[in-house]
Amino acid sequence: MAGCTFGGGASPTPTPTGTPRPFTVVVTQSITTTDPAAATRDTDTTLVLAVYQRLMSVRPGKNELKPALATDCLFKTPTLMECTIPKDLKFSNGDPLTSASVKFSIERAYRLAIPHTSVSLLSALDTITVPDATTVRFNLKYPDSQFGYALATPAASIVDELAYDPDKVRPLDKPPVGSGIYALAAADAAHAELVRSQTAPAGSDDPAMIAAATILVVADSAAAEAAIGAGSADVVWRSLDAPAIARLTTEMAANSGHQTKAGFSRQSLTGTHRMLLRWNSASPNVLNATLRDAIAAALQPDRTLDSLVPPGLSGQVAAYPIGGTPTIVRPGGARVKLTLGYDSRLPGVADLSRTVRERLETQVGVSVQLKADDETADLWITDDQPWLATPLGWMQVYLEAALPGVGDKVNQLVQRYGSTIDPTVQAVALTELQKQAAADNTVLPMSLGDGTMFTGKGTTVASYGAGWQLDLGGLRHA
Repeated sequence: MAGCTFGGGASPTPTPTGTPRPFTVVVTQSITTTDPAAATRDTDTTLVLAVYQRLMSVRPGKNELKPALATDCLFKTPTLMECTIPKDLKFSNGDPLTSASVKFSIERAYRLAIPHTSVSLLSALDTITVPDATTVRFNLKYPDSQFGYALATPAASIVDELAYDPDKVRPLDKPPVGSGIYALAAADAAHAELVRSQTAPAGSDDPAMIAAATILVVADSAAAEAAIGAGSADVVWRSLDAPAIARLTTEMAANSGHQTKAGFSRQSLTGTHRMLLRWNSASPNVLNATLRDAIAAALQPDRTLDSLVPPGLSGQVAAYPIGGTPTIVRPGGARVKLTLGYDSRLPGVADLSRTVRERLETQVGVSVQLKADDETADLWITDDQPWLATPLGWMQVYLEAALPGVGDKVNQLVQRYGSTIDPTVQAVALTELQKQAAADNTVLPMSLGDGTMFTGKGTTVASYGAGWQLDLGGLRHA
């Protein structure tokens, strides 16, 4: 596909006959921003991880923390982390990248404070000082053993202080300025064209093995499945509904090479696809405890996940009741009217939203209006990835919006968890956090399944982002 340039808006046009198409990643979720301080959606995060660098990186699974742009990041005291970066670094536009750039970027993300970004993981931060061009000192309000992990998340990405407004999100029609392994040549809501960067410091992160890549947004699961059948993509990422996956799996089972007819293989990320129902903290109904509890109880028979922390992680406990026949106490007074929002581009979520509405209207006695793509709704169904595949990373969706009167307790538990590396102490704090989340019912875990991607002939995956996001630098193509 040949795409349009910044400020365009036309749809991608077919590749001329005889011209090899670029390496293509198919997704269904639209591109909304390239600004790391504003990235909340999966496709946006994929771009941010490719275009910008961070001081640290994390490989999920073992949660191994290692330097990325930084040559090292070390705790000098329990509340002082010092990071060193190489000399003579540059952004993609040639501007210098120094310790001042790091300070500007993280303070900017903290200042903008966009809800549901990874900036909430940096809550221990007090001040940042830069004694010289290669040294960054993070002064923390309290000891936080998790702070280094937060420096590996999108909101900690480094932007050019000469190009970015310190008080506004960069619009999509302005080219991003980063120093990552890819530069963005063109982008709009429907596609992005990336080329391998010439400015990323050697050894700072995994090198880009693919010279150029296109992220192509398609309409729905059917279009993504058609791309597999036609062999017009190299990767189809989190874009297929359950029936499509079942059809492709059956097709693979009938093939002795365990591939689809077009040569695609299925990659499963075990236990990484979590469905949640979360309250909007600005909803006038969120403070109604009887209503929150009734909604949680109405969904209990359908729930297959009993904690915000997935099974298998250290410290996970069963906190939310699942199955059975719950007792539902309906809220009194006039019939409550709620809105339920969902991302219409996520496969299967529209059907799920209708099921949730039926449960709530029948069993709780409320009226529920569905509002596709409206995150201002009272309730929101989401399958957003955690920013970090750590226990606190999985819980962040709850931690960033604690109820009034509960926030102090939650903050104390988070600080207790981060102030030590003793697994026993951490487990106690984590248990209390999970139980508090279940008592509040502001975020309801619904199910946990496998993340799914399909890769074409010759395409392999070497690594993922810190929370199992798609990492273009981890893709390999023979």
